[in-house]
Formats: sequence, C-alpha cells, structure tokens
Amino acid sequence: MPCVRDQVRPSCVTEPYLMVVGGRQIDRRLVAYAGIRGVQRIRCMCACVVRFHFACLSNAHCKRHLSSTSISFIATGSRADPQRTAVLSHRYPCFNPSAGTAMDDRPGSNPSTARSIVLIAIVMIVAVAAFIYTSGWFSRARISPSQLVDSLAPPGGPALGFRRNHAKGICFTGTFQSNGNGAALSSAPMFAAGAYPVTGRFNLGTADAKAADGAVPVRGMGLRVVTPDGSEWRSAMIDAPFFAVATPEAFYALMQALANKSDPNAMKQFIAAHPEFPAFYSWLTTTPKTASYAQERFNSLNSFVFSNAAGQNSVVRWSFVPEATPQTLSADELKQRAPDFLDTDITQRVTNAPQRWTMIVTVANPGDPTADPSKAWPDDRRKVTAGTLVVSAIEPEADGPCRDLNFDPTVLPSGMHVSDDPFPAARSAAYSVSFNRRTAEDKFYPHTAARGSAQ
Repeated sequence: MPCVRDQVRPSCVTEPYLMVVGGRQIDRRLVAYAGIRGVQRIRCMCACVVRFHFACLSNAHCKRHLSSTSISFIATGSRADPQRTAVLSHRYPCFNPSAGTAMDDRPGSNPSTARSIVLIAIVMIVAVAAFIYTSGWFSRARISPSQLVDSLAPPGGPALGFRRNHAKGICFTGTFQSNGNGAALSSAPMFAAGAYPVTGRFNLGTADAKAADGAVPVRGMGLRVVTPDGSEWRSAMIDAPFFAVATPEAFYALMQALANKSDPNAMKQFIAAHPEFPAFYSWLTTTPKTASYAQERFNSLNSFVFSNAAGQNSVVRWSFVPEATPQTLSADELKQRAPDFLDTDITQRVTNAPQRWTMIVTVANPGDPTADPSKAWPDDRRKVTAGTLVVSAIEPEADGPCRDLNFDPTVLPSGMHVSDDPFPAARSAAYSVSFNRRTAEDKFYPHTAARGSAQ
C-alpha cells in the first residue's frame, strides 16, 4: 500500500493534527481526531499511524512522498494547551538516508516481525500519550478550541453562518509575484521567481458581521497562495505591529475579562496579571487609522521557521507593506465615514488599478523572542524583500472565492514550518471549530450581497 492520503482511513481525515516529515509538512489531514471522543479518538489516530507505518515498511512508494526518516506529530486538538504543544517524534526505518531508497528495496534488507511489532507498539504509545496530553489529563488549565471560540461570541450570540471572529470581510484575487530573493531563506515553491495565483480576504477584527468599519480598530488580511504543483501557503495577518498577549491562555483570559460586566475590576486584574497588554492597548487607542485597506501594513506577528535548499533554518516573521501612501483619519473623521467605507474604497481602487503590497521577511537573531508575538523584534534585524502581492479583483464575500476558505496559518508548503510560537497551533484548532460551525449554519448565511454579509 503506497503512502498516499487517498488510502488513509476516511474517518481519520479531519483537521487538527499536523504531520511533519523530516521537518516538512506532507499531509496535515493524515492523522487527526476532530469531533471524535475518548477511546474512539485513540483508535482512529492509531489506525492512521499504524497503517502509515506498515506502508512505509513494505512499499517503495514512500520514497516519492517523504524526504527523510523523521516523523513528528504536533498535537493541537481537543483541550490543547498550545503553549506546551506536544511534539512527539519517532524515527521510522523507511529509508536509508545515505542511499536514498526504501529499506525493502535494498538487497538483503528484511526487517524482522518482532522489530516491526515493537515499532508499532511505540507508535501506539506515542498516539495514546498525545491524546492524554492534549486532553488535559496532565493539567487543570487546559483550554479547548471550542472554549476559545465560544469566548469570542458577543453578548447577543454569534452571527450564525459567519466566522466567529473577523466576521466582516471582502474577497480578493490576484497574484504573488516572487522576485526569487525569498529562496535564500526558504525552499517553498512560491519563493522561486514567478507569479502565483492568490485568493484573499480583507477583514475587520470583530465578531459582529454588521459592524461599522470605523468602529473596529483592528484590520486583517487572509492570504492563500497556490503553486502549480499544488503546494499551498495560507496566512492570516493583522495591522497591529505586535499582539495583545503572549499566550493563547492569556488571550482566553482577556476575552473572559472583557465579557465580565459584573466585575468592574475584571480588566484591572487581567492587566495586572499580563503586563504585556498595556502596550497593545496604547497602540489600539492612540494610533490613527488609515483611510483604506490599500494603505494598511499587514503583519504575521507569529514566528515561523523557513528552511532553504541547503537545509539552513531561519526563524522569521513577515509583513506586507502597501505601495499606497497612508492617509490617516482622526476619530471624528472615522465616525463620519459610511458603515462600509473600507469595502467601497478598496473596490473602487482595484477597479481603477491593481493594488500592491511588498512582502518583507524579517529574520530573527539568536535570543529574539520567537515564542511571544506580543514582543516586537528590533528594527535592525535582517530583512529580505521576497516579492509583491498584486490585488487585481475584488468580489463580495457572499458568493466570493474566499467565503469558504479557512486561512489556517499551519497550512504551509515545504520550506516553511511552525516554530515554538504557540499561537499558530491554537489558531488552527480554533479556526477548525469556527469553520465547522459556520458551515453547519449555512442556511442562516445570506447568500446575496448585502451589508453585514458580503461587504
């Protein structure tokens, strides 16, 4: 049986487990358990892993799908503590790295049955340990993806059929025009010189799908870049230069404090426990907003690992810097703008001419805080200009190409990997919950362009 995803048990093909082989993601759906409970979940995971293991031992087709022998499972699912995400590794004897061929293809290679049984037992132990860890049996402070998503709901409840956060947005399409410079940092195919199709979404950081644009201080951009070989890179960025808090647990605590109207000291207590928050609050309340999505700089905030063709790793963050000159608006000017002025503006701008953003990759120095997105890196860090995002068309979200896209930041091509930053794993799991809920509520979604839905 070849190691291809089409032959993995269908019951296991769901979201939150990410499989990484030799430091590169090959199929994040291979081992997962979203919506599966207890022992059933363990069996599903073990069945996928063991089946994959047998395939590697017995079939040379693995050679086409794996690049080394190191396999890791990054647990991000039910009740996950993303700050201490379990990274469980097991080295499979599928290949002889020096020979570059499957062991079963080499003359005289015949792994014993006992050895295979031992390896399978180890895999099952790893799977069970991952389940126990991510189920919160080792800690009382676990926060599930569902709890995190629930905390985003406004007092009146979520907007059914919409994303649970960044609910208001508008779709765009265009290209990422790589200049080839990014290849020095990453072997990701979209960093080879060329133009690659993009689907994206401009959005507002709110759970209210009918919010007035001027009332929401955080703006975002979701991005999906696809290459001819089928590789994908997805990213979700915001315009803040750093994040509000250091950990997913702190973000959950922030949501709880904001929702706690019965305790006037809730936010004071939160700030006392999270000294990183005042800097973000200062940015939020004092930084003038621009007049257009086209004038915004969008930042990854989270750290990722780039690996180049030589195997060199760099921890990076990235930004998309606008070509358009920012025009800032005062608070009074924002209030005077129409409720959907950002959508109207970007639609008109792109109709007149494509809008552009330059991708700047910032490389961390040793000792820089890679696991804490609330801490910005110094301005003197190495920067690489990797290419240009060109937005050439805008479409209302109601029937647009971005409506059903999940901008999961852990969907990465070879040459890009998650780092020790806990947020991408937490976001991936929460995005999966949000996506499942809104797709189940499709009958409530207004499938025609209207304010609050298609913006």
